[in-house]
Amino acid sequence: MAPNRRSRALRYTRHRDVNHLPSLGGSGGRKNTMDVRHSASRFRTRTDRATDSTSGSPARTWRDWLSAVSDFRFFLLIFTPLLALYLATTMWSPPNHIDPFTNRVTAWSLGTRGTFILDDHVHLTDPDYYGNLAWIVPTDEGGDRAASQYPPGAALLAAPLYAVWPDDARLQSLSGLNRPDVAPVELLIPPIAPAAITASLAVAV
Repeated sequence: MAPNRRSRALRYTRHRDVNHLPSLGGSGGRKNTMDVRHSASRFRTRTDRATDSTSGSPARTWRDWLSAVSDFRFFLLIFTPLLALYLATTMWSPPNHIDPFTNRVTAWSLGTRGTFILDDHVHLTDPDYYGNLAWIVPTDEGGDRAASQYPPGAALLAAPLYAVWPDDARLQSLSGLNRPDVAPVELLIPPIAPAAITASLAVAV
């Protein structure tokens, strides 16, 4: 009887050990197998995402295009009414305020002549006109040369539009609002429309 008991004990031990092996059946084996499969699935998902982001798949390109269109439509939704509002309320005719007038003259000179030097407005450096009609000062070169005292950023924005605008500057009589006692002076005055459009676009954006 002893050998039979020993044989049954060995078979029971082997059966129990087999059931507890992670790779072969049993509850522990099933759990470990599921964990391995879940990890592999997550790895494949991450790999697929990385592949999509680097390979430029059609699906991702389409999503990016739709996102860009949506952003552009949102921009137009805000930009269009603002531009219409600014264009409707801007000044399209005199009086000429000295600040925008100074930038307008500079933009016109840059767009039509390619220079910041205002040879046709040198007389505005006179004390009677400086700060009254425009903020134009003599250049460091001396002589009969003048330029705006402002940085050229605003003028650079409007210069391309002045370069293609059909109307040129016209000789007109201009008097200052700050000192009405000073006699009017004849000046080349650029059209106001390119400056007004540029200012409205810049503020709306």
